[in-house]
Amino acid sequence: MFLVFSVLATLVFFGCEKESSADVSYGTEINTWTFTEGSTVYKGHLSFDPILNTYLQTNGSYTFAFIGEERTSANVFNIVLSLVDLNFTAKSYQSGILGTTFLNSFYYSAYNGSPDYIYRSSNIALEVGAVMNYTISAYDPVRDVVTINFSGKAFDKNGNLVNITNGRVTGKIERI
Repeated sequence: MFLVFSVLATLVFFGCEKESSADVSYGTEINTWTFTEGSTVYKGHLSFDPILNTYLQTNGSYTFAFIGEERTSANVFNIVLSLVDLNFTAKSYQSGILGTTFLNSFYYSAYNGSPDYIYRSSNIALEVGAVMNYTISAYDPVRDVVTINFSGKAFDKNGNLVNITNGRVTGKIERI
């Protein structure tokens, strides 16, 4: 009898586990992300729903931001895009280019608030040249969920250009 109770208790407690890393389809499931650099695949969950600021900025865009932790290292993943509309009709964006006021950027940095970037691509003048492409690949207006694919170049922590591939983030939008 004790053996049966132990087996049932084990199934109840461990069977109700929210998820294991093997169960998650990073970058496809809501509020997850993934990208690859070299042979290393990075992936994790967003810390909260991506924020879409619905107030028109002085540069004629709407700021959209994703932030989350890498699942094993707690390093920080961050993408910010200056969208030209609130309904994702414009599908393509870039960071790492000069001559724009858009705040498009990709940062992957060390955990705990460190200013040390592991990978970065942005439109800040000192960081141009690492061109990253972002494509709105899916948008569900009923659920307000968006999927963005991204790939291109980023600077690593030593200032070398590296290839970022297979990037994908999916998020349930929080409009403010």
